[in-house]
Amino acid sequence: MITDEAVDEETMASIKACAVDGASLLKIDSAVLSSDEIVDAIDHGVVKLQKSGGLPVSEEEDPAVLLGSLWGYQLVQTFGWQWAIVTFREHNNTQAIGVLALDRSLAIYPFHFIMGCLENDAPVTIQLAFNILKDQTRIPPLPPNGYENVMEHAHHPEPDQ
Repeated sequence: MITDEAVDEETMASIKACAVDGASLLKIDSAVLSSDEIVDAIDHGVVKLQKSGGLPVSEEEDPAVLLGSLWGYQLVQTFGWQWAIVTFREHNNTQAIGVLALDRSLAIYPFHFIMGCLENDAPVTIQLAFNILKDQTRIPPLPPNGYENVMEHAHHPEPDQ
């Protein structure tokens, strides 16, 4: 069973500040770029970090938090989703901050996804998932409160052998 609760004001203020820092890290102006352009920059930024540690971050900064905050805000702005603290009852009440569809059918955990990409050199599918969500014809009907993790289903096609 999965439940969620609202993110408190202090945490939301921190996420907002981290989103601003994420845009600075990518050297983009999030006030003038579209969500598509911002998500594309995040996707490319994570790939760059994987390849060479190519973004200048201080020891206090966590690129997964900075870029995840910026990504989450694009989900909120584009799709009307909400930030929430999700509790996974089946996994010893483990919690994660995510961005959820209003009916809780879909979820993205931006911090965890980017951290996984960086720590495990996993494929970066941030832009792909965003495009799938925009298309909507590629998402089957899902029940409310299913918390289906979008990123578990966003895969680049395998190259022909």
